Amino acid sequence: GLDRFANTLKRNTGIAFMSFNFINAIETLTSLSQIMVAVPAKDLLVSSTQFFANSFTSKSMTADVRALSPFMDTRLKNSTDETRFQIEQFVMDAGPVRKAGDFLRHNAYIVQQVIQDPFEVVVWTAAFNDAQTKKGMSEGEAVAHADGIVRMYMNDMSPEGISKLEAGNPLVRAMLMFYGWFNMWANTWRMNRQLLNENPEMSKIAKMGAHAALYTFMVAIPAIGSKALKMTLNNELSDNEDSEDWQEDVEQIVLKSQFEMLVGTMPFARDAINLAYRNSTSTSGFVDRYTVSPITSMGDTMWKTGKTGFKTAENLWFEGENEIDASQSAKNLLSAATFATGVPFAAVQRPVVYGLDVLVDEDQEPEDGLDVARGLLSGK
Repeated sequence: GLDRFANTLKRNTGIAFMSFNFINAIETLTSLSQIMVAVPAKDLLVSSTQFFANSFTSKSMTADVRALSPFMDTRLKNSTDETRFQIEQFVMDAGPVRKAGDFLRHNAYIVQQVIQDPFEVVVWTAAFNDAQTKKGMSEGEAVAHADGIVRMYMNDMSPEGISKLEAGNPLVRAMLMFYGWFNMWANTWRMNRQLLNENPEMSKIAKMGAHAALYTFMVAIPAIGSKALKMTLNNELSDNEDSEDWQEDVEQIVLKSQFEMLVGTMPFARDAINLAYRNSTSTSGFVDRYTVSPITSMGDTMWKTGKTGFKTAENLWFEGENEIDASQSAKNLLSAATFATGVPFAAVQRPVVYGLDVLVDEDQEPEDGLDVARGLLSGK
């Protein structure tokens, strides 16, 4: 009934929002500074170097981590979607079309997994090594410590790790799809602030500096990194030497990025003000990574797709003269189709939009191969 509808709504929204979203996947790495609050940068660097060095040998850091930690073994091996698909295949005899659709849905998050899984392995290993070598923990204690770091800073996806709000009504879970990540982020920030405030060995001035550093690592650096990455891939940075243009770029990246991140943590607020905000800024608006409730933007996409459909029908059948943006219409249509069916048509959204822009606008013609690659990844 309603619960099944709400769960389908949540699944389809996630697929539409995340499928082959390269920018969002790469933005995962901007959370590195948040992790550095708990894990020393030196250990993260050593762990990263070891991971990439093992790529050229028969050794596997991932296998070592999974052997040590049942939590990480389960986390890396199984996902919620994998479990759901196994259940569906068990209870029903799916035909070729159904199997093809399930395969596409199942692999909608593959881009995120390619980056997220190694990142988590690197973080876990760094936390484990830090616990053993510097904190003097036993192997079992170090495993528990590293598990806790991954849960705390990279979201706990286990049933016992979700918040009370997420465990409630399925419709609420659908409307607050990414609440868990932001709840984790807020709790981690709150816990670290409390630890600083209760530290009797720190002076007031030292605490002020520590709070400023905490904000820098938890908010400023991730927000600035995400915004800079998005503007670079979307080709939104100024390409001339005009000082005013560069000042605006700096304002977007350094100041507005933090505002966007903090607003994005408030359910529905981001989407409620995004339209006006997008019209008041030279960039494409909020960074995708920071939104609690993407389902609201999906509703807006469905509405725009319907409007375009009516305008197209009017032009075809009633000799209307409505102007239609081909690339934007294609983008909305592919997102709407994904939202309605769960099949990740949105996976080809960015290449299609970029291709249409190049075809209809001479100013969008790529300069070189790098420009083409950037356009195919970002859609701009």
